Amino acid sequence: MTFSLPSKRRPGVQENSPNEEIHRRQIAEEVNRINQGQFNATLFVTLDPGATSTVVTDSRISSQTCAPLVPQTANAAAALVPTLFVTLEAHASSTTVTDARISPQTCASFMPQTASAAAEIPTMFVVCTNGSLTIHHTNSAVIDRTYTMGLIGVVPMLYVNCTNGSLTIHHTNTAETDRTYTMGIFG
Repeated sequence: MTFSLPSKRRPGVQENSPNEEIHRRQIAEEVNRINQGQFNATLFVTLDPGATSTVVTDSRISSQTCAPLVPQTANAAAALVPTLFVTLEAHASSTTVTDARISPQTCASFMPQTASAAAEIPTMFVVCTNGSLTIHHTNSAVIDRTYTMGLIGVVPMLYVNCTNGSLTIHHTNTAETDRTYTMGIFG
């Protein structure tokens, strides 16, 4: 689906004005707004649910545009931040984590959330494949071996292609309707 987002831009200052004093004041006011961080360089974007891309149309976009996305919802943040919570399976010698961002080149980093989790780290090793990783560990009845797991080298869930006048945000296909970002338009 392609859509244009309403712009909240101020009109800016005209290049020429018959009254030089008013023109200088308008320029000064605009420069002061820019110095306060109020410049016309952001949009709110909600990714299209059930689609793998969202097209944003805006006259400020060019092929040289840098468009960083700042998540405004938990679902939006989850698509950007390669961090998961995992609890090792009790009475098993391995735990499998499935996530489309994982590839054979992914490096998993574990931050234990419990003393039991910290004690388990020396026995663990990880094997990554496309879409999942398997954590090999001791077979234990302990149920609180919980970690925050950071993933490095993951397949990006979002990436942006820019052309003159529009950009396309490529993303995963999901039914979630609240993946909203503030997007900067620079360049």
